Amino acid sequence: MESALDSCRLGHLGSHVVRLGSGRRPTIAVHTPWPPLRPPPGSGGGTLIGLGLLFAWLPLAMVVSNVLVATVAPARRTLDREAQAVPGTDLVSANTRLLKVMLVITPTGLFLAILGILAV
Repeated sequence: MESALDSCRLGHLGSHVVRLGSGRRPTIAVHTPWPPLRPPPGSGGGTLIGLGLLFAWLPLAMVVSNVLVATVAPARRTLDREAQAVPGTDLVSANTRLLKVMLVITPTGLFLAILGILAV
C-alpha cells in the first residue's frame, strides 16, 4: 500500500514531492518539470537588464507614489506644511522635476536593458 507521501502533487505548478527509500528516515525530493533558473555564466547581461529596468521604472514609481500619498488628506496637509518652509518642494514642482528626470533616466535604463539582452 502506497503512503500519501510517496508521490503527491503540489498545487498547479506541476511539482511533485517524492519519498525516496524505505528506511526509518526517508529522503524527500521535490521534482519540477522545468529546469532551474540560472544566470548565464560570466556575461553580465542579467545585471544590465536588472539595473536598466530599475532605472527605467524608478522615476515613474516615485511620481505614482507621490500621487498616492497626496490622496490621503492628513498626509497631504502635512506635506503642504513642510513644502511651505522650503520653496520648490510642493507636489506639483516635485512631480514636474521627476518627470524631467524621467526623460533622461528612462531611455538610459531601457538602453542598458537592451544591451543586457544583447549580451545574453
